[in-house]
Amino acid sequence: LSKIRYIVEWKKIDLHHHTFRDKEGTRQKDLKCYQKILQHFNENDGTLLAITDHDKISFDSLKEYREEIEERKYNMSVLPGIELSYRISLNEKKKDCDIILIFNPKDEPELTKNHDEFFPQNYESKTDFANYKKLCYSLVDYKIDFLAIPHFNKACNNLDYEFFNKDSKEYHNNIIHFDALEGKNAFENHKNAIKKALSSNENKKNYIPIVMGTDA
Repeated sequence: LSKIRYIVEWKKIDLHHHTFRDKEGTRQKDLKCYQKILQHFNENDGTLLAITDHDKISFDSLKEYREEIEERKYNMSVLPGIELSYRISLNEKKKDCDIILIFNPKDEPELTKNHDEFFPQNYESKTDFANYKKLCYSLVDYKIDFLAIPHFNKACNNLDYEFFNKDSKEYHNNIIHFDALEGKNAFENHKNAIKKALSSNENKKNYIPIVMGTDA
């Protein structure tokens, strides 16, 4: 029998990146110089970056980043994305639930044309979580490819990954699927919560990758 060789090549990616145009506004001071961001990313062998500003696809930033990459001849790509802000009811309390969607660049013309129809919400007034399901079906109807990654935190009023183990009818009725889980190795409790999420996720029979995002 002939031997089969497996070649594994590690790639450094960031699938959760905000620009100074982000509605949240907390990162504007540090991120205005996108040239330095890309230079730092390139120097650390980064190859794939997804711009995921809150509730709006930043097409202007996509253009700026790609022009800088081409001019500097960096070996990296930039994907369009968005971080959607929802509010969900849990035990008579309201919790924030953010979900990152990442798109194929080929669908940018359709996303530009129908942006306000797809993403009417804003960060200040979070929309009901049931609207996430409607959005997914709309994207499918338009044949737009996307990856869905939950961004749950142990911070402020946000949900955390342990919510996977909680009984919430609204959540389970309105989620379609997750393509990956976001990990942040700096926090031990976050890693433990991810383990719980993996054990209880509806897709637990399938391989679910854990991806990294700086959220910066």
